[in-house]
Amino acid sequence: MMISTNAKSSSHVRCEFPNAEYADRISALRSVPSKLGAVLVSAAMLFAASVEASVPGGLFEAEDSVIASGGIKADANASGGSYVDGNGGFNLTWNIDLLAGEKELAFSIKVPSGERSMGVYVNDAKVGVISTTSKSWIETNVVATVTEGINAIELRDSEETAELDVDYLFISKVTTFNYQAEHMALSAYSVVSNDIAANSHYIQVAGGLGATGTATQVFTGDAGEYYIDTAYFDETDGVGTYELRIDGVLVDSWLADGMFGTAGVDLSSLTSHRTAAVEMQTNSMVELTAIRGGAEYGRVDEMTFTLVEQFLSEAEAMALDGYSIETNSAASGGMLVRLDGTRGSVSETLVGLTSGYYDLNVAYFDETDGEAVFKIYLNDQLVDAWLADRTLGSSEAIDLTRVERTVKNVYLRSGDELEIAGIADGGEPCRIDGYDLQTADVPSGTAMAWNAVGSIASLVLNGSEHIDTLEDSWVILRVFDGYSIDTLEQKSGEQEGSLLILNEAELDYARFYFRIDAYAHHLMIRLAGFDGIPQNDPSLNIRMEIPYTAAFGYQLMDTNVTVDDSGGVLEIDWPYLSSRGLMAGGQIALYASDDAAAALAEIEAVHTANGNLDDYYAWIDGFPIVGTDADLFADPDGDGLNNLTEYALGGIPNFGNNEAEPTHGMAGDGFEIQYNRRRDAAARGLSYMVKASDKLVDGIWSTNGVSNAGSGIIDADFESVTNRVSTIGKTNEFLKLEIAFEK
Repeated sequence: MMISTNAKSSSHVRCEFPNAEYADRISALRSVPSKLGAVLVSAAMLFAASVEASVPGGLFEAEDSVIASGGIKADANASGGSYVDGNGGFNLTWNIDLLAGEKELAFSIKVPSGERSMGVYVNDAKVGVISTTSKSWIETNVVATVTEGINAIELRDSEETAELDVDYLFISKVTTFNYQAEHMALSAYSVVSNDIAANSHYIQVAGGLGATGTATQVFTGDAGEYYIDTAYFDETDGVGTYELRIDGVLVDSWLADGMFGTAGVDLSSLTSHRTAAVEMQTNSMVELTAIRGGAEYGRVDEMTFTLVEQFLSEAEAMALDGYSIETNSAASGGMLVRLDGTRGSVSETLVGLTSGYYDLNVAYFDETDGEAVFKIYLNDQLVDAWLADRTLGSSEAIDLTRVERTVKNVYLRSGDELEIAGIADGGEPCRIDGYDLQTADVPSGTAMAWNAVGSIASLVLNGSEHIDTLEDSWVILRVFDGYSIDTLEQKSGEQEGSLLILNEAELDYARFYFRIDAYAHHLMIRLAGFDGIPQNDPSLNIRMEIPYTAAFGYQLMDTNVTVDDSGGVLEIDWPYLSSRGLMAGGQIALYASDDAAAALAEIEAVHTANGNLDDYYAWIDGFPIVGTDADLFADPDGDGLNNLTEYALGGIPNFGNNEAEPTHGMAGDGFEIQYNRRRDAAARGLSYMVKASDKLVDGIWSTNGVSNAGSGIIDADFESVTNRVSTIGKTNEFLKLEIAFEK
């Protein structure tokens, strides 16, 4: 696996709307459809070509170290097939050339009996102790600071116990740094004892209403980009204000104005705010300021810094089964893979990965000549599946049809087996470009099973306690076979990452995701797979019943899921099982009803994403347009504006001559163009740019001389924007509006 400092890619689609000073020139352009709403396609591939080892270290076998009073023995379960068996006075020393910084030292160890311990020394200084009672290989970690150059890392027989069996030492960069608020340098803050807090203490502003408290901390990690999670209490009895500065520069601010919790300091009011990736330097000064509002005392529990890591893998470098390599300029690195027949997969073992939650982005091609199936497996467990059924306007594998599927917050670790499988359809051979991993940009969710005792609001959605997968957790599955309903109660389960697997043979009908966000404000349920049921019979369905005692809201996340809410039971149905082997993919999110907008925003941020095209399809689905007329570049009403242009300008795609077209005219000594712009354009992947030229044909279009002449709000979705260019000393001037769309 290649480590990349920039593993993102993007494609832009531009729609041109030429405008001119004279109405007759505009009329002339209308008679040439290729000039109006013409499509330019460009691609910005930002895959870094260089490789930089950001995790200095690696795996070092015990048998390759300097051994004192120990012997090498064979073991098929050990790394490299052997390990070191220690005797009395046992010492192991690795002399390793490292980059300076904090490192995680992971020792793979076991014992024949009892509990045994050894001291860990770095350059003759004791940094910790490792212990185990495990009779099979297990990793035990300590964190230590190493110097630039050769470091002596040693296991010593210093703890007066019998010796350990040692397999290897794995050294990795420390990627998470946690600072308890009570240990930070405090000004106008006081420390309060409370077992709810992570270390049984939190801090609160010491003064009265409007008082300000400040907590500062020197950052001890390596330089890099970090997400910053601030855990604090957001009660319902006031509105507090937080500001975060790094080296004196304001990088984030937010209000403690949530309504999830109570007026007290308890689990329901404990929440977290994530600051987007911030560039940090070793010894950077972190300053968190809180302003008391009402009875919101700016109570802070801890701050956690998580290194943003990116990993990129090209499909052609993976193990291919039923796939072959194809040269294509639209692919990263100029190559992709495609199916030879109807089914196949690409796979690889993840190496050099820090254990944790990642966003998994799969780059593939979605052409218009079929509806191929893609599936992602992790350690042979299905984690996602989808149809390549977007209407992107081409049956070719080009920049336009290269898209990404994102599965958010997947728990990964080195040694995991990742597989991307494809099932071809029509002329679509499941082309795959590759995938990249990036440290999840929102706090990780928690895997859980549903507990039918109690209320949704108190047990799950408001975070008063965590739900586990032990005997007291259960779900009811009902399977309809066309004649009768078979009711199955799930009494136990096993948790693997974020996937709950029904593990009793008679219950092995379905596998689900049960995922809540980090502070239990919402729950997402997704059917992940099923066994023992014919997969091509649309008369079959799967049902889950969730008893509840308190009100809540729900949001259907995609198709193939329906809900009936009556009599204190929420019935969730996956009404048909798709043909061609595709699992039923419906997702539903449940959320606390007291703050629906905030919960839905979290839901959108935490779970599976399909890029900016989802917003476009949600818009086009609001019109009676079907088939290829719904393509981005189709023009079903024949007015010269394709669907993407109508989407960006607020037009009606099935009604010609609407009022969304840009207008133009003279204003004093200036030529102006006025157009509609979506107020959330950036979030939708849209950007607007006006360019000018003194020649319509063979002219050089530039933003030079184009100025912003004002804007005003039209409604909740759109604003009106006016751009201007001076006409002083000019005889001709042309303006062009370019709309760029990042998929």
